[in-house]
Amino acid sequence: MDSKTIRYNNTRILVDQVGGVSNFANKINKGQSQTSQFAGTTPIKGIGNKVAREIEEAFGKPHGWLDIPHETHRLDISKEVSGVNSPRYNKLISFFEQIDNLKNEKVLSNQDMADIDIILNNTIRTINEMIEKRIKSK
Repeated sequence: MDSKTIRYNNTRILVDQVGGVSNFANKINKGQSQTSQFAGTTPIKGIGNKVAREIEEAFGKPHGWLDIPHETHRLDISKEVSGVNSPRYNKLISFFEQIDNLKNEKVLSNQDMADIDIILNNTIRTINEMIEKRIKSK
């Protein structure tokens, strides 16, 4: 994997942690349009050294953190799952169906849904960190 891809993948980890490009842009004190060019889902620019260091500083990461792959052993929540039948899986599906129903019934607002997304992203990040620690301690 080349350095441009590593920086992008690590940036996307941070984007997910804060709940999207808009929040990420605010955190690194840059405009959303500019940030989308290198941190969005279809980037048109790479991340230079200056911006990489600014991102690391804004997130309290050590110098060079963006340049080292951090995605090994992460849960991939973008994968479609089929044929899974476990109590934990069924509980999650039921939960999200209820959340969607509450949104459709206008009980939950768009802001509520955005807050839920941030909570979910933080939960996934925490679980991924736990998994990485367990794997490293083996």
